[in-house]
Amino acid sequence: MRTMRSIVRETTVSELGDDLTARLAVCAHRLVMSGASRLGGVKKLPAWLVYTLLRVGVVLVALIVLLLLGFNPFVAALIAVVVGLLVSYLALGRQRQAFGDELARRRAHPEEVRAKRRLGRVADDIEDAELDEAERQADGTAGDAAKSDDAAKPDA
Repeated sequence: MRTMRSIVRETTVSELGDDLTARLAVCAHRLVMSGASRLGGVKKLPAWLVYTLLRVGVVLVALIVLLLLGFNPFVAALIAVVVGLLVSYLALGRQRQAFGDELARRRAHPEEVRAKRRLGRVADDIEDAELDEAERQADGTAGDAAKSDDAAKPDA
């Protein structure tokens, strides 16, 4: 019995014709699978992003609570920032440490960071070229099908 995954793998984009949803599903599945196989699994978010998002989230939650309690917006913003600083210092120690370690690693090995950036750009260029080629092939086969339909119709 064929699974959805095997059907998606076996189906080419041009076979789907005008069904845009199915075409997008096939392309997305292939991108996810190729990324997962290349990267060895799901990519983790950078430590700086996690820490920053958590801190901003804490400040926003504190601000919303203070505004709902009826505080002046300016005073509420100041209190929310102070609460955010305190909570992030007390509760986000692990994330702060991971962020610091990431910064230290980047500072100690700048050539590695540059090489990864270059590699990422090359991978992006390759992926863009593959997608462009797939679009050209899909457009070419769709155009060929339209030409053959026009040729099959007799002129009246």
